[in-house]
Amino acid sequence: MPPLFAGLLEALSALLFAAGLAGLFALLRGYSHLRRPDRTPMQNDQNLLLKSPLVPALSLLAVVRDASPESREFVRRLLQVHFGNFETVLVWNGLSEADVEVWKSEYRLSVSSRKPLASLPHARVRCLYEPRDPNCLVVVSTDGGTEADSLNAALSVARSPLIGIVEADCDFQPDVFLRLVRPILEDPERTVAAWGAAPDFSHSGLPARFATLESLRAWLGRCGLPDEGNSTAWVPGCSILVSREALLEAGGFRAGRLELLLRLYSGARAAGRPYRIAFVPEPRSHLRPIGTWGQHRALAFAGQRQVARALRSQGLQAPGLFSLVAFRVLHPLLETAAYALTAMGLAFGWVTWDLAALVALSSMGMGILQSMTAVVLREMAGSESSGPAQLAGLFFASIPENLAYRPLRNLWLIRGLWNASSRPAHGTP
Repeated sequence: MPPLFAGLLEALSALLFAAGLAGLFALLRGYSHLRRPDRTPMQNDQNLLLKSPLVPALSLLAVVRDASPESREFVRRLLQVHFGNFETVLVWNGLSEADVEVWKSEYRLSVSSRKPLASLPHARVRCLYEPRDPNCLVVVSTDGGTEADSLNAALSVARSPLIGIVEADCDFQPDVFLRLVRPILEDPERTVAAWGAAPDFSHSGLPARFATLESLRAWLGRCGLPDEGNSTAWVPGCSILVSREALLEAGGFRAGRLELLLRLYSGARAAGRPYRIAFVPEPRSHLRPIGTWGQHRALAFAGQRQVARALRSQGLQAPGLFSLVAFRVLHPLLETAAYALTAMGLAFGWVTWDLAALVALSSMGMGILQSMTAVVLREMAGSESSGPAQLAGLFFASIPENLAYRPLRNLWLIRGLWNASSRPAHGTP
């Protein structure tokens, strides 16, 4: 066995083992935060918040590209959000005439006299509509463009001081924005935005369980970070509540939600004022069930686009972005290199089986331990318990996730970052 080759594999194993320990520490820190005696639990005061005149009005922004049953159901859920004073600003992004007629018929839409207030770069607005029946809906019809252009058009039309954004591929509970508005009410001078998510254990099937494990690890890791650190740690399937004034000062939407949070940080720092972007772990906002490996691949690519745009915008200066890059860029590269070198070494007789076992233990073994630990800690810390079958299914899904799916996901992450780095910075927020 060439000594240099063996030394390289041993160094990679040590790095992967250290990264695994850091991940375990982050999970334990998140659990400790959730179980802290002095932590203020989420109060059941939704009725009070619904009726209070102190709660600012809310504009929910949403973009659709068709009139499919899924799009119409998504908009119906937005219209049923629990909030005292809110409107839903819906953007038709380059819809065909047939799809436009479907929406017009469903909501009895007629041309609106409302005019855009803010001057932001966005796609050309064809027309504005409002329902003839009493309804908190405003529709903006635009030419086809990026989702950032569409959201800027919606922001220009919105009238409320708070802006709510829900990812199109996530499910959410109606009271999600009542939960997110609380930290803004508690500290209105500093808090420019609040966002939150909480993983759902009810999904079945390996693809959905693998996605739940990924979200669970990210959620627990973020729970352990203080709001004062304003970390950019990201949880898939989150909902966001942001000040309209801060959003306009930051230049509106450009290249992704993560990049937006970074610009909010930068704007507050440049102005020299204290700021806070609060993370709320309780809201029931999470990814929709993932049923195919193609959806997993698309999700991995979308996440890497977010990272690439954030790096292009802010570099590594934003708080917490280095750790995000370490786990979504450096770690997949190191693991993939370790697997490739181990396979090559075994084929040429340069690697002993003991060293190959060390590589597997430091990567796959630590991954299994992290996922199983996350499942147990969430169950111990959560206010809602999962059924035994759901808990066992998710717990034992950690084994195939790391033995088979994780090496494939590493390749998706590498390719996704490569593709995103070679494309323009504009795209889906």
